[in-house]
Amino acid sequence: MKLMSYSIAGRDTWGAVVDGGVVELAGRTGHATLAAFIASSDFARRDALVAGLAADARLSDVKYLPVIPQPEKIVCAVRNYMDHHQE
Repeated sequence: MKLMSYSIAGRDTWGAVVDGGVVELAGRTGHATLAAFIASSDFARRDALVAGLAADARLSDVKYLPVIPQPEKIVCAVRNYMDHHQE
């Protein structure tokens, strides 16, 4: 399952991608952000939450946002640091 954050009609929300569209899940789950949903116990039943639901909007009608719009931290793993350090 692909989850995404997006904006539609000037409102930021999040949902699951299904059949060329997106099912809005913020209102259905009560979690305002995708980050809050992932951190919740509801995340374990994500497939059941979306099963049988039709898309609320076409993907072409939404504006894609960063998956987690305001991350608490960004982790970067530098693989080639030692090569630069030894130069």
